[in-house]
Amino acid sequence: MGRQGNAPAMGERLVNTWYQTLAEEPRGCRELIAAVLADWGKEWEEESHAGGLALSVLQYRGSQVEFSAACQLIAQGDARERQVGATILGELGLAIRPSFVAASIQWLAPLLEDPDPAVVTAAAFALGRRPHPHVTRYLIDLRNHPSAAVRHAVAVGLGGKTEEAALAALVELSADTATEVRDWATFGLGQRSEADSPAIRAALWARVRVESAHSDAFGEALVGLARRRDPALWRELLHWIEQGDPSSMVLNAAGRLGDQRLVAPLRALRAKVAPTDNPHWVSSLDEALEQLQQPAAPD
Repeated sequence: MGRQGNAPAMGERLVNTWYQTLAEEPRGCRELIAAVLADWGKEWEEESHAGGLALSVLQYRGSQVEFSAACQLIAQGDARERQVGATILGELGLAIRPSFVAASIQWLAPLLEDPDPAVVTAAAFALGRRPHPHVTRYLIDLRNHPSAAVRHAVAVGLGGKTEEAALAALVELSADTATEVRDWATFGLGQRSEADSPAIRAALWARVRVESAHSDAFGEALVGLARRRDPALWRELLHWIEQGDPSSMVLNAAGRLGDQRLVAPLRALRAKVAPTDNPHWVSSLDEALEQLQQPAAPD
């Protein structure tokens, strides 16, 4: 996002207000599942669509009732119902109190062999959200799946995993043929992992060299290298700053890198800010300058 990009959406609802909304929902399990199925396949967000809200309520409750209903969808339903069952299991209990974790994995793992790629994708996303050590190996085995949607789910699910095999799979996926897979794999390496190695840095630099400067993978790679204090990064950032319209991710990386050689060009850029510039972009610029004026510290 450059200085003329769209401003971000307004802030999300407070988490406790959202949980209160879920807790006060009066509908029963069957009615909620019917609402999810009616909306399935549409573009929706939990807060604003009936299907998303119903799904969140089912996951929030996370009891034996919801677990059994999801398992029944998987065992007896068509492809759409299997997707919904898997998705319910993926976040049963939500992050506040995950429930039926081991039991849900026993139902999700067989779906990775489902003949419908959409079901495999739903199961892979669901497994990636379950806090269990067995999840990683299931996801790694799918990294070369012919469906880009499945590989996308793998890249998302492996983000934050610390095992060397998971990191190696993310390195591989960061060079995937599908843009969304590369974006999420690079994010997983760059910002969701604290690991540092020649292979990880080489993967991040590869994204910087070959991706479009406006792509998510490019920006995530810059931030990942900045978090690792890569000594060669300052020249790359200087190039984009001197172009006069660096993205917010470039500015983010500049602040994180902490290289004082970037202060002067950023101040020069700040002096040229116009009233029509994107407020979010200006805020990113100011934050980068503020970070650079603080003592360097490990990320």
